[in-house]
Amino acid sequence: MKKLIFFVALCSLVAKSFAQTDSIGVYAIHGNTITSVEKLTHRSIKSGNGMAMAFSFGIAKIKTRLEYNGETSNEHFTHTATLRIYFGNPQIDQIQNYYMFTPDRSIKNFEVAKFEMKNKRRYLVAGTVSPYASTLGVASTKDVEVSTTRIRDGVYGLTITGKPGEYCLMYSADGRAGFGGVFDFTLE
Repeated sequence: MKKLIFFVALCSLVAKSFAQTDSIGVYAIHGNTITSVEKLTHRSIKSGNGMAMAFSFGIAKIKTRLEYNGETSNEHFTHTATLRIYFGNPQIDQIQNYYMFTPDRSIKNFEVAKFEMKNKRRYLVAGTVSPYASTLGVASTKDVEVSTTRIRDGVYGLTITGKPGEYCLMYSADGRAGFGGVFDFTLE
């Protein structure tokens, strides 16, 4: 009897170690096809307008931009993007990439931002500095309408409709908007 209990416990432990955890994250839905949207991290941080600030005696703003590789996203949608977000417990070796999807996080902390295009690169304005005020974190765009549907615990559907352009879904809690990586998509 002890051997049977030990064997069942061992089998359940092995089965749990192979349990599906790959559904955590952002997925694009194209008809009947669901594909994972990989997290995109910025390749560099650029600041500009230093000369403008000098010539305007400090009145002009200095912008800080996050630069991303590629001219466009791998995920293209016509008029409306359909995404699905899965929350859960990521594997320990994936926690750095998927911390924003742990069960204690909320769908309310995700926003959509629009990339600026320049020289075949995509940029997000991550902050501005002027003598009067400063901001840090990428602002959400007003060019889209986002509809959120709760499918079940930990699973949400997003429908994003807007003007053609390069967009991204970003985790915005704790002032991290854009700095923790984004999930990019294109509306055509």
